[in-house]
Amino acid sequence: MSFVKALITRTDLLILFSFVITILLSLRMYPVIIYVNRNKNLMDLPDDRKIHSQGVPTHGGLGIFIAFSLAVLMTVLIKGVVPEELVKVISLFLGTFILFFFGLKDDLVGLAPNKKFAGQIIAAAIVIYFTDLRIHSLEGIFGIDILPYWVSLVFTLFVFLLIVNAYNLIDGIDGLAGSVAVLAGSFFGLYFLLNDQFLPALVSFSMAAAVIGFLRFNLSKDKRLFMGDSGSLFLGFVLAWLGVEFLAGNRVFTSEITFSNAPMMLLAILCYPLLDTLRVFMIRIGQGRSPFSADRYHIHHRLLKIGFTHKQASFYIVLTSLVTLWIVFSIQYLDINIQLLIMVTLIPLLYTAPFLRIRQRQRRQEEKQLELAVERNESRSPEPSGIRPVYMVKEVKPVPVKAQEERLTADNANTSIESAPSPSLVDKRVEIYNKSKQNQEEIRKEDSQPQSE
Repeated sequence: MSFVKALITRTDLLILFSFVITILLSLRMYPVIIYVNRNKNLMDLPDDRKIHSQGVPTHGGLGIFIAFSLAVLMTVLIKGVVPEELVKVISLFLGTFILFFFGLKDDLVGLAPNKKFAGQIIAAAIVIYFTDLRIHSLEGIFGIDILPYWVSLVFTLFVFLLIVNAYNLIDGIDGLAGSVAVLAGSFFGLYFLLNDQFLPALVSFSMAAAVIGFLRFNLSKDKRLFMGDSGSLFLGFVLAWLGVEFLAGNRVFTSEITFSNAPMMLLAILCYPLLDTLRVFMIRIGQGRSPFSADRYHIHHRLLKIGFTHKQASFYIVLTSLVTLWIVFSIQYLDINIQLLIMVTLIPLLYTAPFLRIRQRQRRQEEKQLELAVERNESRSPEPSGIRPVYMVKEVKPVPVKAQEERLTADNANTSIESAPSPSLVDKRVEIYNKSKQNQEEIRKEDSQPQSE
């Protein structure tokens, strides 16, 4: 009885209880989802732009949504919340359910991008309108501090759409989207828990727990499972909600666990989805294509191309995100615009470092090959300059005139119409024949003249 009382009164124990329950629920549900998907042939089939070579069950988002929703609702009922937090819970569930439904429909029968975009606007508008969840300030970025009311509304809606779509686009290899969600959820959960914010902390840790259970199967070889758009849109919306809550609450929290550079910390947490989205959009627009067209220009696809496995690529990206978060935390004493400049310069280099290393290695190999080729050419011994080649000259005897006539007659007789010699060759033979005839006549005239005594 004392444990139950402590569980209800202590926020940290209640959130830990929710975390464990969520993992257990997810681990029980995902095998059932895999079994049903295989029996009903609800698989993500391979095509030209996809990496997997076999059909894979693709409704992991269903398990994430159910485990998350049950754990949060059960914990809220145990703890009890004030009316203001109850409105937050209801609006959050309405928004997540809308995006989950749109994503599930896209996984089953396909859905046009403009309809998914409309669903994202509706879900974000519900949360913004009913809870007045807004980004009030940019904390001095570009000299902008407090935002006007309508500018704040529009900018908050833009942030929701940006994060949802950016997260949806990184769901391209095994373990990546889930690992980014676990990293972000753990950071937000610790931050809100230290600031005694029960509901955001509960949402953060419950989301992370549901995704941890999913990763167990997403990274499996024999029981592989994809989250699908139902999972990526749902998780992207929850991350956007947590990010805006982080920015809005950081200005009003009275504890010492706050950040003077909260916008930079949010960018550091979600740096990979935002950077990768910006990169592929620039490439597609530069090629004259729609920014939402599918291709393999994502950073994680490039890591696979240079030899990384799915696990290695996901681990490298998450590790780089942690390094980025540490760097931003270390430079928070600097002016926020200088911090932004450092992030814009440094973060792309961190994520693309493997490509630069591969290029350097290729250049070194090319230089070595060139040096070997030069050494081989120099090692070849040249011919001695003092020795000249000796050519054997065959003595040509003069051919008698009569033999020339007989050879010319035989050649003319054996030459067919198809292989007739060229006019120049015939003229030359005739000229030789005439000269030989003239020489013969001159010899006869000389022989007929009387010799002088």
